[in-house]
Amino acid sequence: DMDDTYYMRDEMATRASHRKRIRALLSDGRWHSMAEMERAGGMRYGARLFELRHHDKLCIEARRIKAGVYEYRMTGEVTS
Repeated sequence: DMDDTYYMRDEMATRASHRKRIRALLSDGRWHSMAEMERAGGMRYGARLFELRHHDKLCIEARRIKAGVYEYRMTGEVTS
């Protein structure tokens, strides 16, 4: 129905917006905290990272700071 269609379009727009915000954040090549990632990409920033890695073919590294705490950085596009 119309409500479901509207919801799906809104959800897709939100995902795209979050993905763009995360990409902009990571574009400086510096390490960024989980808190920064969440502010840019929402609670599901990990899903947006997956999309950036697999759909946009970006190289995004993660490093473990301590148990359950990570930082992320983008080092460019995947070359294959």
